[in-house]
Amino acid sequence: KVKMNIIKSTVVVLLVLSLVLVTFPQIGVVNAEATIYIRSDGSVEGTDKIQCNGDIYSFTGNVSGSIIVEKDGVVIDGNGFWLEGSGNVTNTSLYEYQGDKNEVGITLKGRTNVTIQNLQIINYGLGIAFDGSSNSTIFGNKLSYIYGYPGNIFLNNSNNNLIAQNSIEITLQLAIALWNSNSNQITENNISSNIGIGI
Repeated sequence: KVKMNIIKSTVVVLLVLSLVLVTFPQIGVVNAEATIYIRSDGSVEGTDKIQCNGDIYSFTGNVSGSIIVEKDGVVIDGNGFWLEGSGNVTNTSLYEYQGDKNEVGITLKGRTNVTIQNLQIINYGLGIAFDGSSNSTIFGNKLSYIYGYPGNIFLNNSNNNLIAQNSIEITLQLAIALWNSNSNQITENNISSNIGIGI
């Protein structure tokens, strides 16, 4: 009887250890935040949930992490899925660009003719940041819980862009901020529960 109890206990312990060893690596993968790149050659690095068809990059599921776009002339179509950050926010000054310190949902530096559409962006320091980018479109997205400065959509030294039909809500900062930027069109956006638009 004693031997039988020892055998049963040993089997239970082995089963529990097996379960832990199988589950532990998966937990690490699920919680990982990634930097995702759309490279200049058109390849996607950092996720398998963005599929490329020509110049159209479509979400096939919710994505965690930040996207850096290195290619001109592309369409990023969220298909209604989420792009979610970890909420990494540093907000030391209302007069200092914090994009180098805050987690940014999507970053374009020196890009042209990029469209970002149909995407839900949540829980970032900055939602979408254009730096020296032009002739691009931010259309039909929903941005919320963006707490870094300047806020949800930020254009710096970026000209001739269109920001249209986006829903921007629930933030402590500006919905849309334009610095040193000319000839941009802002139209038909639904803006609520934030400071507003800063030009």
